[in-house]
Amino acid sequence: VQELYDVHIDTTYEMYRMFIVESHTFFKNVFPALSILSFKEQELIFKDYVSKMGMIEGYRMIAQYNCGETKNAT
Repeated sequence: VQELYDVHIDTTYEMYRMFIVESHTFFKNVFPALSILSFKEQELIFKDYVSKMGMIEGYRMIAQYNCGETKNAT
């Protein structure tokens, strides 16, 4: 069964903002050594992380859609 959701753009922005805040908090908790870096360095590392995780998630979702399961996506 496939489901389709219609999401208002304002909701999407808020969801993305929450994702960024929660991911940044997680990142700082997992890697406390990041706190010794400048804000700019932290920002560069985090932006790199977000883009790579987006690509991985996109690949996983495509594989799940095509294969019907996630275990074949890795």
